[in-house]
Amino acid sequence: MSGRPVPAVPRSVALALVLFTAWPMLHIVLTAVTGSDAWKLGGFGMYAAPRPRVHLELSVDAGSGAVRYDPSTLEGPLQREFRETRDELAILGSWATPEPLAAAILERYPQARAVDVVVDTTTLDPETATVRTRTRRYRYAR
Repeated sequence: MSGRPVPAVPRSVALALVLFTAWPMLHIVLTAVTGSDAWKLGGFGMYAAPRPRVHLELSVDAGSGAVRYDPSTLEGPLQREFRETRDELAILGSWATPEPLAAAILERYPQARAVDVVVDTTTLDPETATVRTRTRRYRYAR
């Protein structure tokens, strides 16, 4: 050994190491609380959780009762809005809502009084280690 002092680690390197070490733990809590996608935001969660699956059901109330819409029958811009909304709900969990899709449907169909959206998200339940479906219901009226 030469007796030379060990050089100090720069603060920026130390901070980067602390953040790199702490982020996976924070990411676990974040995804558990919000239901966001463990495969996103660089949290290593992809190694421990299946990718969430989101299924949307649409019903439009035009005054004579609600009519269910098959999302595959939506045309052009509405189909694009449907896919974007579904992807946002899968990635962001409870931070996202289907409001943009409902607004686009209400704009496209002026006779519609309300749009009901049912969001089923299939994820892994960490408490029971089983796959579960969480259902959220939204109603957007004029």
